[in-house]
Amino acid sequence: SAVHQRISHCAHEHHLLPLGHPRWIVYVMVGIMLGFMTFRKGMPMTMKTCFYPLIGDRIYGWMGDLVDIFSILTTLFGVCTSLGLGTMQVNAGLNYLNEDIESNTTNQVIIIWPSPSW
Repeated sequence: SAVHQRISHCAHEHHLLPLGHPRWIVYVMVGIMLGFMTFRKGMPMTMKTCFYPLIGDRIYGWMGDLVDIFSILTTLFGVCTSLGLGTMQVNAGLNYLNEDIESNTTNQVIIIWPSPSW
């Protein structure tokens, strides 16, 4: 029916809004910058290389190390957040399917435990 199509369309729009073009543009720009600085300028493929046009040779000092450390930490926290939220969703879905499976921290640890082997 028309109502269901409208609801489906709205859900699709709201799902893609936070994951849409603005986020992908950031990823593409970082990839283009890394690729250009690595393959055209012969620089190492690290995040500090992207900052060469801004801070110059200081990327080889403490400023570059700070950029690399910050990029590693933000990547780590982003992956951990996604993994944790995904685990909570899986646990809630299992609880929805079978009420005997509680939605608690113990079950979430059991769900997340084998994930490094995936």
